[in-house]
Amino acid sequence: MAKATYLLRKAGELVKEKSYTDAVEVYLQATETDPSDSRAWFGLGVCLYKVNNLDVAHIALERAQKMGYPRAAEALARVEAAEKRRAAEGKGAKGTTAPSEARRLAARRPAGDEGPPPRLLVRADAQKLDAGRFVRVMLVENLESDRRAIIQAVEGTLKHTEVSAVEYGVSTSQTMSGTVHYDAAVLDWDTAPDAARGLIQILKIKRPSLLVICLTERWDPESAAEILEAGADYHLVKGPHFALALPLILVQWARRDKAVAGEQEARDKQGLGEGWAESLDALGDALMLVAADFTVLQANQTAMKQLRRGEDEFIGRSYSLILYGQEEPPDSCPLLQALERGEVAAGTLHHAELDKTLRIQAWPVLTYAGKVGSAVALLHEETAEEQADESLKTREWLYRSLAEKANAGVAMVNSDGKLEYVNQGLCAMLDQTEQELVGQRIEALVPPQVQESLRECLAEAVRKGEAGARMTLNGSGGSVFPAEVRMASFATSEGTCLVVTLIGVSELEQAEQQLWSEAHRFATVLDEGVDKLECGVVVLDSEGCIGWLNSVAAAILQSTKEEAVGYDYMELVRQKLTSQVQEAGDFLAALHDARARREPLEDYLLHPANANEEVLTYWSTPIEGGGGSVDRIEHIYRTAEPAAVELTMPAGQEGLARIAAAVTEMLFTADADGKITWVNRSAPDIAGHSAKKLHGMALEGLADKDSSNRVRQLVRRALDRGGQAQKGEVLMVRSNGQRYWGELTLVSVREEGDSEAKVVQGALRDVTEHKMNEAIRDIVTGQRLV
Repeated sequence: MAKATYLLRKAGELVKEKSYTDAVEVYLQATETDPSDSRAWFGLGVCLYKVNNLDVAHIALERAQKMGYPRAAEALARVEAAEKRRAAEGKGAKGTTAPSEARRLAARRPAGDEGPPPRLLVRADAQKLDAGRFVRVMLVENLESDRRAIIQAVEGTLKHTEVSAVEYGVSTSQTMSGTVHYDAAVLDWDTAPDAARGLIQILKIKRPSLLVICLTERWDPESAAEILEAGADYHLVKGPHFALALPLILVQWARRDKAVAGEQEARDKQGLGEGWAESLDALGDALMLVAADFTVLQANQTAMKQLRRGEDEFIGRSYSLILYGQEEPPDSCPLLQALERGEVAAGTLHHAELDKTLRIQAWPVLTYAGKVGSAVALLHEETAEEQADESLKTREWLYRSLAEKANAGVAMVNSDGKLEYVNQGLCAMLDQTEQELVGQRIEALVPPQVQESLRECLAEAVRKGEAGARMTLNGSGGSVFPAEVRMASFATSEGTCLVVTLIGVSELEQAEQQLWSEAHRFATVLDEGVDKLECGVVVLDSEGCIGWLNSVAAAILQSTKEEAVGYDYMELVRQKLTSQVQEAGDFLAALHDARARREPLEDYLLHPANANEEVLTYWSTPIEGGGGSVDRIEHIYRTAEPAAVELTMPAGQEGLARIAAAVTEMLFTADADGKITWVNRSAPDIAGHSAKKLHGMALEGLADKDSSNRVRQLVRRALDRGGQAQKGEVLMVRSNGQRYWGELTLVSVREEGDSEAKVVQGALRDVTEHKMNEAIRDIVTGQRLV
């Protein structure tokens, strides 16, 4: 059901806002709309618990539990625990006397000098008082004698009256279910004050005009205040013959209620009677009356024509379907706001069928009980002028919001040089209020000696469209302070106006200081991180001087970081590096040529002059967009070339064994299934497994589990493509779990003595350091994001 769903959503929003009292009313409406919805009963019980109406919460949650709501039992247990705590602590509403004392007082009430006994209240119908309407009375009275006296007094005195004596639990359940509707309630407060208070809350939500009379044995100021706060209309003490007062109270209330209802009905008939069609159909705008359940009660001919619907397609249908094409209206709908909040609302909607924008104004219509019973809506097609005006208002609101939220001072200066608008930022900066600043000439913001400079800046802004300068502004107490002033002009119908932005220099300096502090912190972290790399990194500026280098680069260049920074890099390389490598002249020429052409120099091998030193690999990369401080990145790292071995084929296998023992890579032979049949001495060091374990192990067993398929593919391709070598870099894993990058080279050969059978021979080389250096180089040169 659309309305029930809407009510549950609305109640949920109220719960989020912790408006539990309002949520109780909405949940009650939901239970009336769909009494079988366990969500509504559960939500009602929880909200009643939140407002400390434990007795009624207990009933609502019991009903939700019977309907099978999953969390109802847990919530019910919480309510029962709260009831026990309330009883143990003596909290809750107070009665004027205990039930046992009430029975004793009631037994004594007819005795003594309390006046003559009441007359027999059985009258003929002609002698009974006429309340002007049928009155149904709920009576909750625990004492049998008082209950009989009340029923006899009311039914014996009034015409068309019915008194139903019920208990608190039954009356509350009937009220929430809506199975029985009462016009008045007479409640014994002393019997169960908390239950009475909870019942009154539900009765007044259901029907605000319902008459509630509370009875007590004695007068007690505290109890009297609680009764009135609970929402009762009368507080009656059970004195002698107290029941005789009830018919008079009921008659007075019934006649007043009937008169109010009659006046409202007359007004409704006057507004919505026969004159509706004659007067409202003459309107050029569409008009409709919508009930609280979203159904259209009335609509004029203009509405039907404008929305292209006949009366049978309009009256009695949901206005949400007519206007929005959906079961529930959006939250922005003015009609919904009028029905929900009781406020006048306005807005626009785009009607999909008509492909037009409609403007809606909605007014709530209140019942005689003060509740929203319906709403009136006025609709017309939005004109181009209205659209432009709405767009202008939206832009104005946006710009004003941006200006108000700006940290800088913002002002608007009219063509006369006076301030028309200032934001709160400028008020705080100048220590003046908006009222004090608006209307002043802009020259008043600066000292006299600066006013001429300000006027020149204003003239430049009008001439060029924008201008700016650093000026001194007047502060509080006669003080002055420097500020950056920026101006931009725009034309209006009244002349050229200026938007002026002012930022205190101290704020600028503070922001710059924070920026530099953050940059310094980041540079320190980067410096520490790059210093730990095993490769040398040098940053050169546009003049070819060293702007920064790490410790490895400083060591290779035989210098320190402090000494190297600012030094001409080519000169330092010529002095320090060329003495360490062979063919230094060729290297310097290649490096100079790469710098002159702004081209990279990649993988340039520098062989050491000392045979015991490692080979150096050199990279030089130009940087685009780095500014003058970062022009090139020089990258130097040590690398181990594969050991050079004279592979002159000996006459026998012993020679092959000696060659295999001389290399540092893992050499191996494997069968057609990829199982290792032979390895050299270096294999355990590379693979991380003993030679014994390697024998019979599948090659894919050396790889990481995510890379094993890659090894199988290499073996398959090597076998399929004869003597063509297959090479690939694969993530491998050693027996201790250490992962490393391995370069795997495979080639298939015919097994000796068998022209058909093939075996695989290959080599495995650890290239982890090489992969890391490549990655570092890419990061430093900006080719890869960290």
